[in-house]
Amino acid sequence: MVPPSASSHLLGWLVRLVSGGTGRDTWHDGSLPGTYTLLVRNYHGASWAMLFNQRDDASGLSYSDIDATLWTAYRAVSSWRSGDQFPSYC
Repeated sequence: MVPPSASSHLLGWLVRLVSGGTGRDTWHDGSLPGTYTLLVRNYHGASWAMLFNQRDDASGLSYSDIDATLWTAYRAVSSWRSGDQFPSYC
């Protein structure tokens, strides 16, 4: 059993058990020259993606800082709409 604070690889995805071991966060990141990506699905079922057109930021900032900011934004939402919202905005 993986400790809740640790992460492990599972079929190419990083996995971290959360919520007393009853849920898991999964994510995958990668880069090629000129690109960087991160896809996250948390244990509540919310997902988000980051896509960048450069591998490294000239400022030296880490993309993990952006990941932390997206987690903060996710946690700040008090209620989520249900159902397909796409028709409302097309």
